[in-house]
Amino acid sequence: MNPKEYWDLTFREAFLYCKMNLIKDNDTLKTRINLYDALANKLLQADVLLNKKPKVVHIRDMFKGLFKKNE
Repeated sequence: MNPKEYWDLTFREAFLYCKMNLIKDNDTLKTRINLYDALANKLLQADVLLNKKPKVVHIRDMFKGLFKKNE
């Protein structure tokens, strides 16, 4: 959206635009967290030369507020 278009919006339209962008950004963040978590787990599992039983700490556990129980 161009800056001129943003300033021509009503308050309700600007609010909805910002709210939808926040939802989109949260979805992007969730996707990246899931990908990085899977990548980290694969790397830990592949590195059996150093540790026979590596300690796996899930990245999703650090962002519990972002993920609901059913996801």
